[in-house]
Amino acid sequence: MKAIYKLLVFLTLCLITTVSCASANGSDSDTEPAFVGLPCPAVEVTKYVSSDNSSWEDANTAGSALLVESNQVYWKYVVENVGDEPLVDVEVTDDQLDPGLICTIGDLGVGEEATCYADDYVPEDCPYVDGEVYRNNGTVNGVGLVTGIVVTDSDPSCYFGADPSVDIEKSTNGKDADEAPGPYIRLNYEVVWEFNVTNTGNVNLTDIEVTDDKLGLIGTIELLQPGESCVLTESGTASLGQYENNATAVGVAPIGPNVTDSDMSHYFGHDSQPNFEVPTANPLLIIGMLGLAGVMGLRREQE
Repeated sequence: MKAIYKLLVFLTLCLITTVSCASANGSDSDTEPAFVGLPCPAVEVTKYVSSDNSSWEDANTAGSALLVESNQVYWKYVVENVGDEPLVDVEVTDDQLDPGLICTIGDLGVGEEATCYADDYVPEDCPYVDGEVYRNNGTVNGVGLVTGIVVTDSDPSCYFGADPSVDIEKSTNGKDADEAPGPYIRLNYEVVWEFNVTNTGNVNLTDIEVTDDKLGLIGTIELLQPGESCVLTESGTASLGQYENNATAVGVAPIGPNVTDSDMSHYFGHDSQPNFEVPTANPLLIIGMLGLAGVMGLRREQE
């Protein structure tokens, strides 16, 4: 069996050619064996990732692509025959996608390319690898048409599942007065509002603008990293009656729409006097008390 295989290889590598030469006596011809090198099959796959199916990133490094959780994610697999032998039975698979087979290309000539596509959704609870990064691996397999050699190549693709969010908590004179009436504050006394803004997501937020429907612009926070907070303060004087105002924070995420959150606050302004009367003395009671004290004093002297 080995001898037959070696013979087939020899016949494949040794091409019998006729060489014609011109001479003074006419045309002479000769037959010589011409040896060629063993074909070297090879294949290459490049995997790309996209959030919109139009702009693609060759995201080999961890976290180089940002995608929003629950949004769609797209992959593109570009396969090229980079060897010097035609390939057959070319297939593309992925280690994380279900089903694992992405496409069957079949035959692929020398220098030819073929492209396959796949899509899925970014999981809310992504099976992260390397901390906060999702990684999957695209693999291509093919077989050399002449040599029967199996060739393969792989290329990873990584993305970060971004989940941007912001939280604002507003307090009035130290009270988280989400519900009316809130703290009671004397008319024209000072009211202090605190606006506590927190980045509750997993990506940086920039240019977080804090506003109030009654007070206007409170301030702009340039940057909040995940888990970081910043407190802004505003003050005024209490007005009469039930008062409420609504604070809003709007932040810019690196991908996807802006994130926002709001929080209400209340107080009740009053101008009432203390609700009690100073008792007035009864003259008869005073006389009686004085008389009793006098009697007690006389008894002590007699004793």
